[in-house]
Amino acid sequence: MDADFEQHYQAAERAYGLGEYAEAHAISSALWDQLQSASNDHDPSLVLGWRAVVSLLLGHIQLHGL
Repeated sequence: MDADFEQHYQAAERAYGLGEYAEAHAISSALWDQLQSASNDHDPSLVLGWRAVVSLLLGHIQLHGL
């Protein structure tokens, strides 16, 4: 994953923090889809770590936001 991915994740966190749950969900869902289709070009432990972080954020959005 690259700096662009991290910036998108930070945007999702920021939207969640501001109470913009639909936007946070849209960004996080797109990131999740990107992680699901990550090729073998990426370090598997890095992809697994990002999956954990993004899924945690999605869970918070679902439970507390939507």
